[in-house]
Amino acid sequence: MDEEEKGILGGGEAEASPQPSNLGPRREDALFVRLERACRILQCEITEEKLKRARMFLEELSRWNRAYNLVGRRVSGEGLTEHFIDSLTPIMYEKLFEEGLEMLDLGSGAGFPGIPLYIFKGPMDITLVEPARKKQSFLRHAKRLLCMDELKVLGARSEDMVRKESNLNGYDRIFMRAVAEPQKAVRISRPLLSSGGILVLFLGKEGGDSLGKKGGGVTKLGMRMENMRSTRKITGKDNYIALLRKEE
Repeated sequence: MDEEEKGILGGGEAEASPQPSNLGPRREDALFVRLERACRILQCEITEEKLKRARMFLEELSRWNRAYNLVGRRVSGEGLTEHFIDSLTPIMYEKLFEEGLEMLDLGSGAGFPGIPLYIFKGPMDITLVEPARKKQSFLRHAKRLLCMDELKVLGARSEDMVRKESNLNGYDRIFMRAVAEPQKAVRISRPLLSSGGILVLFLGKEGGDSLGKKGGGVTKLGMRMENMRSTRKITGKDNYIALLRKEE
């Protein structure tokens, strides 16, 4: 792997030196098996506490989803687990999670990716932004249930964040999941990023193809694409994680 492929943020797709689990043989536990496999690829330790909190979150989300349709009533427990694992994929870039950074999950929905990232890389200062009141209620409930003290929930639309001056240039990392139009995501998020801050985009095949063509035109919007990686080995799907750095 050459230096360009390794990228600037200290992490390509992690395959070597997998983190061993200290939880013993639990092959009958489907959630553990899925998380352990993902963590081995990501070189991320899985502990009893992380597994417990992941299970609590998914079980509570499943219960709320049946009542309030937070992610679609047809989404099964397996589907929720897939959302959870997909949310962990930015961990392949370890330096995204240095201490002392202000993070923003823009359009958090039912907590993806912010809550899974908090469980596996926290505690950390991260704000989950979500306009829908039922989802806000669930996020606040999950915050209390999982004792995520540094996590904040903000009821707002992504587009409205820039109207508050205190939000401008205020975040070192912004996560946006299920992004169909990278350029639109850049326009929304760039004013909120600190100088040199990183926008982390979760892309499907179409979004990845769009961004992969000469950076998808984001340089004209004041951003530089630093890296883009496939997450197929983790998710089994043609998804990508792209890192865009704000330039002044």
